[in-house]
Amino acid sequence: MDLSINFPLILVMLTGGCGLIWLVEYVWLAPRRPKAKINPDQGRAKQPVVVEYAISFFPVLLFVLVLRSFLAEPFQIPSGSMIPTLEVGDFILVNKFAYGIRLPVVGTKVFAVGDPARGDAMVFIPPHQEDYFIKRVVGLPGDRVRYQNKVLYINNVEQVQTYLGKVPDSRPAQLRFSETFGPLQHEIHRNQYQDARVQEWLVPSGHYFMMGDNRDQSSDSRYWGFASEDKIVGKAFPGRASVLINFLKLDHKHIKEIYEKPGSPKIGHYVPNTKIPIVSDLKLKKLKKETIIINFA
Repeated sequence: MDLSINFPLILVMLTGGCGLIWLVEYVWLAPRRPKAKINPDQGRAKQPVVVEYAISFFPVLLFVLVLRSFLAEPFQIPSGSMIPTLEVGDFILVNKFAYGIRLPVVGTKVFAVGDPARGDAMVFIPPHQEDYFIKRVVGLPGDRVRYQNKVLYINNVEQVQTYLGKVPDSRPAQLRFSETFGPLQHEIHRNQYQDARVQEWLVPSGHYFMMGDNRDQSSDSRYWGFASEDKIVGKAFPGRASVLINFLKLDHKHIKEIYEKPGSPKIGHYVPNTKIPIVSDLKLKKLKKETIIINFA
């Protein structure tokens, strides 16, 4: 997510501005409005248009601010660094409560709830640019992380990888592995080439070492450093969000044939210049001729 336009700041300013107008109207302006301009429908002096709009929008903006700042925020995956877990264009929800309550805009934690755990998919702002990134938590504060021959070692303990097979139709050829972090497992992709380098990092206090699941096509802590505790946005909810899609008169049989195409990418992968997501694992429920609900797994 591009933060060049600071949406949280704009939302806070709009909410605060509307709330301030409402407060001034209630405490100061309304009691002093001339009696001669009584609105017979309202039984009181008519409010200026700006005041009317501010009072109308204030509860809506406040609700959105609270929801987005403290509970959940939608996020669209901008790159392929988390393939195969998340595809480009996937929509997910970010749990803003999981790692503690933070003030909007400044990000200061005011109430501790929990800390990131190894294996979490976490959204954060990296040190080198003001954008939202999503990567997997690999190293916790104080951990020694080693990446050798494309295998992770945490505090000298190998994080086991199990070969699953080749990624179909990948160029260059990609290999699928299941990687284990303690009791947690997730799938990663690696290319077939060996890497003789041995890279090692000591994670400082208040920071986390992040890596993408698409190991050879991910800009992560190996290149720009550690993710700061102060820049955490939240934890990605498992799975993808449910979406309602209008397929513009495509019949159910045609759509079903597209979805069952062998080798289709995972759910949420959209075909350029079409309205049709190619999906390999989904549940379809026909509502009417032109509309289908897709429940993301």
